[in-house]
Amino acid sequence: MGLTLSTYDISKVGILGLKGPGKDLVVFLTQNLFPHGVQITAVDRDATVMESASSHLAKKITAAVEKRAVREDQQDSLIASVIFSTAIESLDESDLVIEMYETEEEKVRALSEISGLIGESDILLSHSPYLEPDRLVEGLSHPERFAVVHHLLPADRNQVVEIVPGAKTSPRLCIFLESFYEMLGKAPHTVGSRFGHAVSPIAWGILQAALSLVEQGEATTKQIDAIAAKVLKCRKGIPALVQSCGGFEAAKEGLTEAGNRNIDFLKTPCLLEAQAWQSPGKDEEVSCSEETAEKIGDVLAGALCSLATRQVADQQAGIRQMEEMVEMGFGIIPPFSLMNKFKTEKIKDGVESYRQVNASFKVPSDLNDFMTTGEAWRIPYVTRVDRDGIAVVTIRRPRVLNALNSRVLDQLNDIFSSIATDASVKAVVLTGFGTKAFVAGADIKELAMMQTPEDGYQVARKGQGVFSKIENLDKPVVCAMNGLAFGGGNELAMSCHVRLAKKRQKVFVSQPEPKLGLIPGYGGTQRLPRLIGLENAWALLRTGSIISSDKAKEDGLVREDVEGDLKENAIRLAAKLAEGSETYQPIEKNPIPVPDTFPEVDLGHLSTKIDEIMVDAISNGAAKTLEEGLEEEARGFGKCVATKDTRIGLENFMKNGPRVNADFVNE
Repeated sequence: MGLTLSTYDISKVGILGLKGPGKDLVVFLTQNLFPHGVQITAVDRDATVMESASSHLAKKITAAVEKRAVREDQQDSLIASVIFSTAIESLDESDLVIEMYETEEEKVRALSEISGLIGESDILLSHSPYLEPDRLVEGLSHPERFAVVHHLLPADRNQVVEIVPGAKTSPRLCIFLESFYEMLGKAPHTVGSRFGHAVSPIAWGILQAALSLVEQGEATTKQIDAIAAKVLKCRKGIPALVQSCGGFEAAKEGLTEAGNRNIDFLKTPCLLEAQAWQSPGKDEEVSCSEETAEKIGDVLAGALCSLATRQVADQQAGIRQMEEMVEMGFGIIPPFSLMNKFKTEKIKDGVESYRQVNASFKVPSDLNDFMTTGEAWRIPYVTRVDRDGIAVVTIRRPRVLNALNSRVLDQLNDIFSSIATDASVKAVVLTGFGTKAFVAGADIKELAMMQTPEDGYQVARKGQGVFSKIENLDKPVVCAMNGLAFGGGNELAMSCHVRLAKKRQKVFVSQPEPKLGLIPGYGGTQRLPRLIGLENAWALLRTGSIISSDKAKEDGLVREDVEGDLKENAIRLAAKLAEGSETYQPIEKNPIPVPDTFPEVDLGHLSTKIDEIMVDAISNGAAKTLEEGLEEEARGFGKCVATKDTRIGLENFMKNGPRVNADFVNE
């Protein structure tokens, strides 16, 4: 067994250096690579450290079994599957090695040794929160297969990974690493090569600003933690933020080195010692005046926004990357969303307050423009990357399982409009980011804002318009359904010409709208019957039932369920469709036969009022053209908004989530 991703074959992975993040990475890779039959070898020259890492793995796997994250019958096999060793020669057959030592001197020596052991086509990585790749390549015979990676901590649970290519790193390697970490459930980002990479300077800069407040007598560390929890949503305070990038010692070293390199926005505060920070105790109330609270809040928010904008301006990362790394890596409010949320005057106050504690910081021109015009930052949630004439379009909102909202719909519309007129693009692959979901549905918060039938009608017609544009594109569109597709997600997939699924997805497709007190509004009542037959779609639409990928293939909803690299399979199929060596059957746009009677359906707790609207939309729409049916559906979606049950369903979901049934009143 093993993995094949982006033309790389991985059957053995090695980890060198098992202190701290090294032993956590062993746990993470073991749990995620074991199902693929990939061998893990964990090496540390210090036998005590090696044995501690082995014990750590056993404890973590046992805890995972108790939490039912790992099957009990796999426990012993998982623990025994890792080879622990003190001999670096144990890594000689590894296809990929991750070096985890702390100091630059240790890293250079270890990397040189590993380079002499592994093959010419094998991959060598070094974990560091701040060192650039080109400082570590001395002694490496093949720098094109080397990169730095930064796993934000804890390495087994934090999803964010920075991929930092050097001057000679192969672009092919970066593509592989993005796919590799995504497959493992991480959120990888290829960032610029500069000291500190893209994300560590954000944590260091916020710490620097906070300690400057303390040095100036403006606030105590406890007060700063309390305000950070409110303003930045930093629930565990500044120390937790800093710990994500290696802790206080790493921050001290990073800020000192940054100062030596004349990086003007970073410097070392006098109080930068771990013991200098005191956080509030559990349930401890921390008080401060309104003036102090406002000052702290302005400095912290100003630091976050200023530093993030600076990193984007310096091309260390893009806006979406910075948003995602800050939100998922640090667990705090993302900076560009924060700026879009507040009035420009408030952001101006924050930036000015930050400049008062860090006078050397130069405000980027983009941030000045924002504060002058107030024009919102455009945060790209949909990306396009062209590969040999195939446009790969990816929806990336991992925190909400790629859920659709108005901004995603607008960006899909813009991207497919550009593809339609781009002669260099011959076909499209549409997919979602990650392994859990293609698209989990529509954004319920936006749906809950509907007040009138006209609101509902306009919401439906907007989504339908975007999906019809995809469906009517004169270039093949292959949907790579990388995970579950619920509600609007399945409706989006059905607008594509061909659908591929990952194999063995028990929870795959559903139109759960009846559980929300709604009917599908983006074409589900019209396209599903045309793709799998009206009788097959009848119960699925009315009950919100879930089907597996096996069932979806059996019914004809997906063309193939794929073993292996789904995206690469989709790209190959898209190319064949474009050249004509493979074909697809377009969806039926004329009326389809409507039987005189339909099977009985047990609605259970669901609303009979909403079901009446659903039945009308399905049966009336089937007897019309697809475009007329979409209009019928949109009108029905609008009718739902006028019912009590739609309000009950949406409010129940917002309050209790999807597992609690709504108490519908059938009105």
